[in-house]
Amino acid sequence: MPPHHFLVGTFDTSAIFTLAFDPEDRSLSIVATSSATSAHSWLALNADITCLYATEWQAIPGVAAYRIVRRADGVPVVEHLNSVSIASRSGYVTCSAKAVYSAGGATGDVVLLKPDGSLLERVQELSFVDKSGQRDDGGVMDFGGLRHGAHGADLSPDGRALFVPDIGRNCVWCFDVDPETAQLSLVEKNVAPRSNDGPRHVWLHPNGKVLYSLQEHSCMVDVFAVDGARLTWRQGVRIVPDDLHETLFWADEVRLSPSARTMFASTRGLKPETKGWLAAFALDADGYGAGKGGAPGGRG
Repeated sequence: MPPHHFLVGTFDTSAIFTLAFDPEDRSLSIVATSSATSAHSWLALNADITCLYATEWQAIPGVAAYRIVRRADGVPVVEHLNSVSIASRSGYVTCSAKAVYSAGGATGDVVLLKPDGSLLERVQELSFVDKSGQRDDGGVMDFGGLRHGAHGADLSPDGRALFVPDIGRNCVWCFDVDPETAQLSLVEKNVAPRSNDGPRHVWLHPNGKVLYSLQEHSCMVDVFAVDGARLTWRQGVRIVPDDLHETLFWADEVRLSPSARTMFASTRGLKPETKGWLAAFALDADGYGAGKGGAPGGRG
């Protein structure tokens, strides 16, 4: 069985690494290193896996585009196409066939694409500043506002809606995507179910009808029904055991298995002696967890 390859960026290394996972012996190794323009905190692949887009963490923040090529041995590596400057340091990037979307801290950006997958121009800047302010709990590792502001951007499967989780404003910003211009229109600010949630990342079910919102501070994953760009809360599940307090952790990520019948969610311990948790939840065919619930105001 051939190895599975994937591309990895970092917060502080000007390189993109190609890793290989061997399913036979379950080993993981670095098999290639590609030069990069800067540190890349987040990467996104286009639909046909010919281009890769990345956040640029440097003095002048930006978004970078790379072409994916394969060496003679079949290992994928990347070649820089071009970069476009954006308003402020971005924590996350995603893409459609027409545009790249980034978000981080107080701002977000829409950058159009050329037919060859390179970046054309930035056509829209988003501001997430509102009367609620950007909540800062005085914690460490603020990363220029990312720790207490917008922290993600994910498109619906049909590309008609974009969802931006915002840790500091305790909400998910929900946008319509114009199919012609690729630009965004705000539909709603969906406030998280609990006052201490802090939405960090979201993920959409492949059916486009369910969204999973990972809550960094409460260590919950909330499940929402999706109607266009509007969300309705349906369920919530806790990632860590009930006898452990959520303030010991930062919830980290939520993803689905390839079959979409299992949801994985992870947390990180805030102190070296505190281990994080990885939880798996069974989903039904519609994307909901059978028998899971909990009132929005509770701990799950």
